[in-house]
Amino acid sequence: MLLQEKDKWLILILVGLASVGVIYLYSLQIPEPNPKYFLVENVEKKARLILDYGNGQQRWFEGKVARGMTVFDALNAAALAGDFKVYISPTGEIERINGLESKNGQKWCCYFKDNQEINNIAEKPIKPGQEIICRYK
Repeated sequence: MLLQEKDKWLILILVGLASVGVIYLYSLQIPEPNPKYFLVENVEKKARLILDYGNGQQRWFEGKVARGMTVFDALNAAALAGDFKVYISPTGEIERINGLESKNGQKWCCYFKDNQEINNIAEKPIKPGQEIICRYK
């Protein structure tokens, strides 16, 4: 079966369009990934949370830090992993952790490792590499 004249033109146009498409894609030339950028991405972005019960007992938790994560979010993640409950007041103060309630002059206080006290844990963001200590005293 011989190709008709309009079929020949159709094939010629398709080959031409394909050639233009290949040339266009080649002109984009996406650069090779730079390995130094991947080194930054592969760094573990973790923070550590320490619960200090004030009687010598401590529990340590470590996990990845998500963008916008607060101390309260980290405490909730630890509670989920450690199978305990956390309650905070509307002002962001800890009312109870794992059944140990703030009362009779003793309360839960959270600090960063540099002893900077955290007043409202629901609003205080955390960064990768930080160590948070929640101490009952």
